[in-house]
Amino acid sequence: MADTIDQAQQVQSQHLEASLDRIRAENSNQEPSLLICQGCGDEIPKARREAVPGCKFCVTCQEKETG
Repeated sequence: MADTIDQAQQVQSQHLEASLDRIRAENSNQEPSLLICQGCGDEIPKARREAVPGCKFCVTCQEKETG
């Protein structure tokens, strides 16, 4: 029984890693995020820059841009 569970966990881990690799590859085509918002001139928080690679606006200005 333990072998079956171990095998299932290994397969799940491989699928997860493959998905992450695909996402990383898609994001590698993005330009680096800007440090300063093009809208207001404030610093774009690090969490946003990491979550949205290639971002050019802070959350507030992005909401204004997208309406």
